[in-house]
Amino acid sequence: MKMWDEIAEWQSRNFPDAGYMEPLLGMFEEIGEFYGAKTPADFVDAAGDFCIYAFHFAKMRNLNVGFTMFNHPGRVNDNTLIKLMGKLAHHTLKDFQGIRIEEDHHAQSQFALQKIICYMHCDTMDRTGGSLTDCTEEAWNVIRERDWQKNKVDGVS
Repeated sequence: MKMWDEIAEWQSRNFPDAGYMEPLLGMFEEIGEFYGAKTPADFVDAAGDFCIYAFHFAKMRNLNVGFTMFNHPGRVNDNTLIKLMGKLAHHTLKDFQGIRIEEDHHAQSQFALQKIICYMHCDTMDRTGGSLTDCTEEAWNVIRERDWQKNKVDGVS
């Protein structure tokens, strides 16, 4: 079974009632942790967790973010990342609310998420020397052991 299939199954089992807002908030949380990280291990953990949330969000919203694009050389500045996060939040919220229907919320969400993933990949390479996929695999090896339905404290005890 591919890692992405395992992650999807794990998320469904651990968070069966989750809507797409939860992984969106999770992505933003992990971006904050990534830019507040002090050690290489913290960068790796936050980058991997970000990617797991991003996959879950993309899957729930039927967004094609091309997870093979992690080798994309794109680079943006911090202000651009903040704008992209705002754009993703805007289109997700307006779609959820069913307003501003003249805007293509799906396409704009997909575009913003693709760019955020590219940015995170480049920054992950700069800060850890590893790819976003490497960090995701490392994080997944820890996360897969958690069962949040059985243990609400830490998922493992």
